[in-house]
Amino acid sequence: MRYPSGICAIFLAGLAAASPARAQDCPAPRVLAAVDMVAQRNGTMLVPVTIAGQQLYFSLGTASPISSITPALVKQLGLVREHAGVTMINTAGRDTNQIATAPDFAIGNLKGTDVTFLVEADGPNAPDIHERAGTLGADFLRAYDVDLDFATGRMRLISRDHCEGHILFWNSDIMTKVPMSVANDNKIVFPMTLDGHELQTILSSATPATSIRLRTAEELYDVKNDTQGNEPAGALNGIPLYAHRFAKLDAGGLAVSNPRIVMLPDLVEEDARHLHPLARNTFGRPHLPDLMLGMSTLRQLHLYIAYADRALYISPASMPPR
Repeated sequence: MRYPSGICAIFLAGLAAASPARAQDCPAPRVLAAVDMVAQRNGTMLVPVTIAGQQLYFSLGTASPISSITPALVKQLGLVREHAGVTMINTAGRDTNQIATAPDFAIGNLKGTDVTFLVEADGPNAPDIHERAGTLGADFLRAYDVDLDFATGRMRLISRDHCEGHILFWNSDIMTKVPMSVANDNKIVFPMTLDGHELQTILSSATPATSIRLRTAEELYDVKNDTQGNEPAGALNGIPLYAHRFAKLDAGGLAVSNPRIVMLPDLVEEDARHLHPLARNTFGRPHLPDLMLGMSTLRQLHLYIAYADRALYISPASMPPR
């Protein structure tokens, strides 16, 4: 059975992206695809793709382990569902273990056939500027260097066949390089400092707001839902959420002042306890990270994700690319 991660193999065919270039052979990084992203009302970004000859829009999911399509698209295209052998649990605690194979898939100039996606869990999927048909996940993205210019809404997928540090830099007087790791579930993990405490952070472009685990906020900062000055921040599964203004969020010396950060209760851990017997077939026990860097902060930044080099290059988003 093919698994959703097979999406990567299709686009890697003929490329040397699976291994870093030799030191004595340093070809220049090559742009393999460039697309204009579309901002949704909640601040997250949609990426134009083509499936079965139709132009559709996928959300950009740097923290989504596996690329996925919605049940509505599966039904529309008449795709056959299969058992995946892996269970995915979203932040609302809903799980899915089905896959479906699309006859073709393209993003920019990159094209593949018989591409397998995870079928998303049933649930609300409210239409936005363009109705979202799926998620472009980290299993796909990590096959490339990824340049995300949120100021212009431009995404570039770049060959990894280059030597360490040889990236397509842009003009900026302010830039920092931050070490990162890639977890077993494909998420990008890197350190950020929030008001004097270093927190392991996940880069989450499909999350509208930067968020902190409520337990972490309470233990490190003595900030609770009822702390004076907090603001209502919507609800998750009917539970009210609150946001707190912290003083400074810093990554490698590049700081964001007075970030508004939403505090998330451990809904995933609580709602997914009944799935723990399936842990050996999942990407690990569900849990919330200490900090998720969402689009409320990311839209202020220009990012270059160098997966092979395990590095993030960050500058303010107001700087134009070369």
